[in-house]
Amino acid sequence: SPPQGLFRNHEHNTMPGRGGRNKRAELGIGDHAVTEEPYGQWDDDQIQPMTTKDKIHKKRGEIEDTQDNTVDMLDEAIDTGARTNAQLAKQGEQLRNARQDLDEIKENNEEANRQIERMELCCCVAIIYSCCCCCCEKPVVKTSKPKDYTDYKGREERIKARSEREKKAQEVQKAKRALDAVKQNDNLDDEARHDAVVDASLDVMNGQLGILADLAKDQKKELDSQRADVLDPMQKDIGDRRREIKNLDRRGKKLLNG
Repeated sequence: SPPQGLFRNHEHNTMPGRGGRNKRAELGIGDHAVTEEPYGQWDDDQIQPMTTKDKIHKKRGEIEDTQDNTVDMLDEAIDTGARTNAQLAKQGEQLRNARQDLDEIKENNEEANRQIERMELCCCVAIIYSCCCCCCEKPVVKTSKPKDYTDYKGREERIKARSEREKKAQEVQKAKRALDAVKQNDNLDDEARHDAVVDASLDVMNGQLGILADLAKDQKKELDSQRADVLDPMQKDIGDRRREIKNLDRRGKKLLNG
């Protein structure tokens, strides 16, 4: 069995204050330090408390692992942000096309309104023959071109922003190569290597955060543009087209019903 005092059973491990005791035990502070070892042979060689140097080395490794995980998470966030921006740009194009469709509906409504006005002014015979002396008029020729809602300015800005991000991404890749070189440098002692790895990792993360900040700005700009140039005007246009169609329907039914 293990020597007395070197292993606490489950009951004692779940008592209040266990986290603090374990933390002190990990740091070797005070006489509450607890060393937990699995059951087995308990020779003196197996029970060797960690030296201060070993603890420092362990903590340095944990810090470096945390930084590596942060770098990976930032890479994933950048990929997600880039895909989101691409989807937002595609959504903006679809909304602008929808606004052009609303303009076509407006033109159709105007044409229908002219035809109904002719029938309303003409006698009852005009409803059948579509022509009489009081409603013969030259057909309306469309001279205006449909409005183009393509966001050319935003497209140019997106191309420029993408080019800037690619340059920053190259800087991040350069910083990653520098980080790998430091990790593989065997000419540094443990302390100097750790400090160099931390500094190089921070350089990588700084570049990644810069890219994320640019992506967030681009997302906000695109959303603001869609709201101001498309969504708000479309909301008004949809209401106007709905009222026009209802009015045309009412007038058409009135003519057909005599």
